[in-house]
Amino acid sequence: MRKVLCFLAVLALSASAAQADLIRHYEFNQDGVLPSAEPDVQFRNGAAPGNEAYFSVSGGLLIGNTMPEVNNYVGYTYPSQPPIGGGIDSSAPWFIETRLRILETAGGTTRFGEMHVYNGSHQFVCFHTSNSVRFVKANGTYHEVTMDISQWHVVRMEGDGGGRYRAYVDGVLIAADIPSGTSAYNGFLWQNNTAYKGAHIEWDYVRLESGALAIPTENASFSSIKASYR
Repeated sequence: MRKVLCFLAVLALSASAAQADLIRHYEFNQDGVLPSAEPDVQFRNGAAPGNEAYFSVSGGLLIGNTMPEVNNYVGYTYPSQPPIGGGIDSSAPWFIETRLRILETAGGTTRFGEMHVYNGSHQFVCFHTSNSVRFVKANGTYHEVTMDISQWHVVRMEGDGGGRYRAYVDGVLIAADIPSGTSAYNGFLWQNNTAYKGAHIEWDYVRLESGALAIPTENASFSSIKASYR
């Protein structure tokens, strides 16, 4: 009994401690409530109309439809202050992850379903083409995974601070230690598309974290306690 109580106490301590400094999980679980309803989230579009013209939330999905072609970027930033308002420690771990599918695009290699992280010193970028997802390197080249973008996929970028990151698709590590480009911006961004090409995308969730425990690890003592109860 004492062992069980000790184990439960460690579990509780781990759960309470495993918090990043910045946590934003957008699960889209309230119909009709767009991300921009949160004060720190800003709709990103270079021209009118507002985000209600392009996005809706229904059935646990953020539905973004910029078809036919929209000749500007359309998406969201966090925090909202321009150029993207801060909150990420450049020396701390971070991740951005989404589950999405792209039902229609205007074609070509224009960026669809983009995710960006800016930590004040570097930028980390991934985006979809009409048949792949690309994780961008510092020199403008990329790691590419060919796939059916009309099917659900989980796409994730994560880093430990500094200017390098790891890329995952559906839980599979695609590349580690990817060098990223430099940028003075700070914050997160996700969007349907960049200029001149529209897309119809369903976002199941978008999760953002930054801070010392954004990428969880277990210390040896906790692992050894767990092992005794397997």
